[in-house]
Amino acid sequence: MSRLLPLHLDRSRIYGLYCTMSYNGRGQGLNDFARREFGKPLSALTPMQAATTVAITRAPSSYLRDRGRLEQRARWLLENTENSASGL
Repeated sequence: MSRLLPLHLDRSRIYGLYCTMSYNGRGQGLNDFARREFGKPLSALTPMQAATTVAITRAPSSYLRDRGRLEQRARWLLENTENSASGL
């Protein structure tokens, strides 16, 4: 299935589907998680809040039980994203 999607959808549509359909521990979608956790849509999140929202998709049930691990994962994502962007 994952090999067929690029044949039919461009990258932005695939990311859009992922953001809409990914499980977030109590429902689906990154925007739903952002509104529930931070009280605002994805577009209004701080970089750390956005990293936390993305981090939850790796292991939602586990990270919701251990917020410290969720924060660690979010910081790791944020640092690695910043390092990748500076190398461009």
